[in-house]
Amino acid sequence: MRCITFASERTNGERSFTYLWTELFDDFTIDIYRVKSMNSRTILEELFEVICRVEEGTWDSSNIKLVSAEAIKLTEVDRILKDTKFYSSMAHIIGALAVNNTAESEFTKVKILLSSIIEKMKNTYYDNLVEGLVREIEQENYENIQWYTNFWQQKLCKEAIHKFMSTILVKDYMEFSPSLQV
Repeated sequence: MRCITFASERTNGERSFTYLWTELFDDFTIDIYRVKSMNSRTILEELFEVICRVEEGTWDSSNIKLVSAEAIKLTEVDRILKDTKFYSSMAHIIGALAVNNTAESEFTKVKILLSSIIEKMKNTYYDNLVEGLVREIEQENYENIQWYTNFWQQKLCKEAIHKFMSTILVKDYMEFSPSLQV
């Protein structure tokens, strides 16, 4: 979790809320304390970020293996991704990362491929998610309704987290201490 400093005019209630919110949603909080908001796109974004941190020397490559294993679990059950043209190449990349079968010299290439996939997902993924949910509701397919609803909820939660953290908390409620930022 990040170290937070407050302007002196903040109330104890505002400070308590900010600490709790940060614990629930900040990327640097231990996973067990955070709200579950991961979906296929966000796990690929996290994987990209982890590769960057490994390249910087902040983390070691075992983190790539762990996040890749989580990415495999999420993307294998993703009803939207399986129908995309890039699914097989994405699955191959993640699979290779999960078994440490990717040399550090290949990380730049992997990041380019991941960022291309993430960009494609940004353009269509959530529209497909909503369309799929509507379709499954009309077809009364309860198992798929649950899956689409869960992934949509995660998407909304993740958006709310980023919007809240970037607009309200960071700008209005708190200042991160520049010397202590990660």
